[in-house]
Amino acid sequence: MLLIIGVLLRPVPFIGGIGTLLIFIGAILVILGREAFGSDHSRNTIWSIIIYVVGAAIAAIGGFLFGLELFTARLTNGSTSLSQALSSSFATLLVAISIGTAVTSIAYVLFTYAIQNQNGKTLLWIAYVANVTVTIVSSYFIFTLLPDAIARAVAGGTYNPGPLQDLQNQLQLLGLLNFIPAALFAAALYLAWSRIGRGELPAKPSTVPSSPAPTLPPSNSPPTYSVPSP
Repeated sequence: MLLIIGVLLRPVPFIGGIGTLLIFIGAILVILGREAFGSDHSRNTIWSIIIYVVGAAIAAIGGFLFGLELFTARLTNGSTSLSQALSSSFATLLVAISIGTAVTSIAYVLFTYAIQNQNGKTLLWIAYVANVTVTIVSSYFIFTLLPDAIARAVAGGTYNPGPLQDLQNQLQLLGLLNFIPAALFAAALYLAWSRIGRGELPAKPSTVPSSPAPTLPPSNSPPTYSVPSP
């Protein structure tokens, strides 16, 4: 339930951090209780953590390269070179974010994949495709609109934050597209949660009825003799 609420709150402006916190708490609870749902789920949970860390590392490397290019551009003290550096560094950052999102989304799929029914598994993959698609579309629009906003922001040799703030407002509206994959992921999580609520999970071990043991006569019963007929 914490994961469902967190996934739905994360795309909401200004309170997305609360959703991230709920996802973090819910993920810890799933990790701690993973062994109760079988070896497949336990293994997938560990792999999802590893994959998520790899995806986050890719995005972090993009952020580092972004900051490094900006720092190098400021040393040149030229508005033209600064504008070009901003465009180039943002392109690097957007590519890293897109790749990192594609990787971390696999972690979202694996996290509950083993405890889903067929409908839940299908929803997880649809959510994965939707999440990657929304990220690519958003990155494309940012890459298209950003150079003009940067050029107007540094025109005349002085920095004017107005064009970039206007672009940020437009991107907040574009970020509402993230509700599409969020709703799909939340629906898949609900299916798994409802299976647990109905008692389908954890799976009960199958029991094979044993054949009844043969009945033996009491040990203290008198012996029986057969008398032949004349």
